[in-house]
Amino acid sequence: MQLSYISGAGQEEVVQLIQADLKNIGITVDLDGSDGPTFSDKVYGGKFQMARDAWTADYPIADNFLYPIFGSASDSNVLGYSNAAVDQGILAARQILDPAARAVAYEKVSATIGNDSPVAPIYAYRHRSVCSARLHNFTYSPLCLSDFVSCWISTQ
Repeated sequence: MQLSYISGAGQEEVVQLIQADLKNIGITVDLDGSDGPTFSDKVYGGKFQMARDAWTADYPIADNFLYPIFGSASDSNVLGYSNAAVDQGILAARQILDPAARAVAYEKVSATIGNDSPVAPIYAYRHRSVCSARLHNFTYSPLCLSDFVSCWISTQ
């Protein structure tokens, strides 16, 4: 098999680990590194077997992952994944005003996708921040955004 990835973007170590893990179970993987535009052409053109890619949400909502990656009509659905139940579930969840009920609806969509297994997530990014104990009421969101509106710094 061939694993495509963006070369020179710090992905070499990750794809080499994937290659080694797959070799351990008898799967030979050739690494196919290319620059960003060439990689995008391959992936969005459907000319890849496996690809090391990533997705980061613009907004902290499930829809920002589910629709772009798995929605049948999404331009970002490079997998060609299509499941009418997923499409209908996303549309239905978007109509739910109660946040808790909407979260449950998106969990059901996620479970359907998980049962189909169109992707194999291998890791999640860890975000770190460093600050002083003098900084108070500081908020660092899941989107890695810093909220400085209500924070303050003590002198000691």
